[in-house]
Amino acid sequence: MRRVVTAWRQLAGGREARDRDRPTLVACSAGVDSSALAIALSVVRPAPVIGHVVHDLRGRADALADRDAARGLAERLGLVFVEAEAPVRGEKGNLEALARRARYAALSGMAQAHGCRYIATAHHADDQLETVLMRLIRGAGPRGMGGIRAVRSLGEEGFGIRVVRPMLGMSREEAVRICEDMGWVWKEDASNRDESFLRNAIRARVIPEIRAIRPDAAERAAVTAAVCTLAAEAIERAARLALNAATRKAEDGRGIVLGRKELAAAPMAVRCEALRLVLRDAGGVGMDKAGWRVVEPAAMAVGDHRMEPRSFRVGSIVVDVRAHEIRVSAGCGGAGTEESDG
Repeated sequence: MRRVVTAWRQLAGGREARDRDRPTLVACSAGVDSSALAIALSVVRPAPVIGHVVHDLRGRADALADRDAARGLAERLGLVFVEAEAPVRGEKGNLEALARRARYAALSGMAQAHGCRYIATAHHADDQLETVLMRLIRGAGPRGMGGIRAVRSLGEEGFGIRVVRPMLGMSREEAVRICEDMGWVWKEDASNRDESFLRNAIRARVIPEIRAIRPDAAERAAVTAAVCTLAAEAIERAARLALNAATRKAEDGRGIVLGRKELAAAPMAVRCEALRLVLRDAGGVGMDKAGWRVVEPAAMAVGDHRMEPRSFRVGSIVVDVRAHEIRVSAGCGGAGTEESDG
């Protein structure tokens, strides 16, 4: 428990801050991980608020049973309990992604309402290993292989609230011990056994085999993720410098114009990151998460010696690579990357 509190303090302001300066909402589903987090942080003062999000992806009775269990834990710990609904069923798109966005929006609202600057979530080392494996088989670059971030801002719509994950250096077994020492019987989410979801399939089929070969795989994966995060941050800094040198004024006021020579001088990884940043700034939907495979064709074209103009469509954005400049502007079309000669 002490490790969790120490990590929370480091992530929520560091040594310079006092506990009263880091009011925290603990996201608690009543599962073993979030229950352990709530138990560990219950000793700090001022005490954290326990926040539970009611989803509609399962039966209503099961969802309310989880809520009641989370409330029961809060009462046992003497902590304030708050709840919020996050309905997503019936919406178009990936239900997991929709539920994740709705969950953080609900947590952010509860945190704001109760004066909390931080939201603590119970992601641990085993979650990090699963995430790294998922992104590996999806073809992620350094940014994606950085896995789950220890600290994350919720952006402008998050009212300046930051998400902290003080259990990333711990295993699930440690979370189990915290709950068992407390005598707390946590809830098991039956949907976690649905192997049609990639994470659940990796957890059920792949992780046990890896652990049999390398018991400390989760801790080692956490180190890999941390190194990849540092690499991604270094690449981003270099990409921003390259963009500063390459950005030109668009004479017609349309789109973003870059000098091709300046950007071509950068290494491939830096060109990819620079284009990703430009695509995001150009208003491309989801471009903040665009990976290597999405921007690679255009980045390759920037660095080759062909002079004829070529166009690449990346989602709703068009990247025109010309002899001496690159123009990025809003276009039409669907997902993916396509090239056309023009």
